[in-house]
Amino acid sequence: MADLELRAGDAVLNVDTVGGGMRALQVNDWEVLDGYGAGEQRSGRRGHILAPWPSRIFQGRYVWAGSEYELPITDVKHQSATHGLVDKLNWAVDQREQDAAELSVRVPRQPGYPFDVTVRVRYQLHDDHLTVHLAADNDGSEAAPFGVGMHPYFRCGAAADDTELSLPVRSRLTLDDSLTPTGAIEEFDGQVGLIGGRVLDAALPVEHAEDSDLGEAATAVLAGPRGSLRLVLGPSFRWLVVFTGDTLPEADRRRSVAVEPLTCPPNAFATGTDVVALQSGTPWTDHWSLHWSPR
Repeated sequence: MADLELRAGDAVLNVDTVGGGMRALQVNDWEVLDGYGAGEQRSGRRGHILAPWPSRIFQGRYVWAGSEYELPITDVKHQSATHGLVDKLNWAVDQREQDAAELSVRVPRQPGYPFDVTVRVRYQLHDDHLTVHLAADNDGSEAAPFGVGMHPYFRCGAAADDTELSLPVRSRLTLDDSLTPTGAIEEFDGQVGLIGGRVLDAALPVEHAEDSDLGEAATAVLAGPRGSLRLVLGPSFRWLVVFTGDTLPEADRRRSVAVEPLTCPPNAFATGTDVVALQSGTPWTDHWSLHWSPR
């Protein structure tokens, strides 16, 4: 079984058991996700689950609990280990209902990540929203570094240029030409409005309610001719990456907008920023949700 189909009202979600991510989401005839067809080769990490770290670890090197680790370089252009270890694995289907499914995968142990971690995801589909529950268990005896994210590309009936965007952020992490964080934070107006010709590939710290006046829940909003989407973030999702797809293959370029909920930023294993110390016997869990309002 390579594909699970969930249904609720007029909404249909397809989950790819290779990687455990979201392949497609359709509401009536609105293709909410810019995904891929069943059995097709994926490009641009579409809908992927990014674990046990999201984004990049530059040079693949980090220090944890006083020990040095080195991961294989998977992004040669940027000399980094990118987006974790689970997106090409077969995930087990642990539970299946008409409108929900739960999947899990064990992160493969290796010298660069010698920890016994299992990642779980539960998709709960409703007629007007989708909730994605993510969880991780450490079955080993030592604390493990952990981070997770997802990489959905959204379409509101238009390409990136004609999409409006509002984000619960006030700043962004500055990156150098190799996309390595410089350590500096600069101002960024989250009220982007119409994207137009703007090129976005930005790592953005989220302003949650406990430390901002931007609202009760951290919510990103996309809008276009077909309707609006609200991405509501649980408290552990402290970062967003927004990407207009300018470096993708020409046929995919700027046809949608990736808004990626992450628990930690690029190079987090090296800097320690917002990395979860996953303790043995103490599961980590949080969720995010996507709400749609057709026009």
